[in-house]
Parts: sequence; structure tokens; C-alpha cells
Amino acid sequence: MEPLEHEIRQKLLPKMLGREISDLERDVLSLPIRLGGLGIGKPHEECHSEYTASKLLTTELTKAILD
Repeated sequence: MEPLEHEIRQKLLPKMLGREISDLERDVLSLPIRLGGLGIGKPHEECHSEYTASKLLTTELTKAILD
């Protein structure tokens, strides 16, 4: 997920904001909108918990498909 974060950090956010951003600004922009961020998460920090949640939530569906 590091390459995706690199693209977000080096290309997407600078295009949106018209300038480079600091580490602190990246942290703030990753916050949910209700907390003052843009909700653009950090994929390399979120991927493991999101995968685990997805796997847990789709367990019954996966079993039904495989049976």
C-alpha cells in the first residue's frame, strides 16, 4: 500500500491544494470530515484492519457461495 500512499501524498493532494503538504498536514487531511479532515485515509495504515473487517463481514456469504 506504500505506492498508493506515495501517489496520494505526492500527486493527488498537491493537485487538490495547489502546493506540497507537510507530514502534519497529511495527518490532518486523513481525518474524517467531521473532525476537520478530508477523509482521505492512509491506505498503508488502514489496510490490515479493513481487510480483517471485510473478511469477518463476508464469512457467511463466502460459506454460502462455496457450499
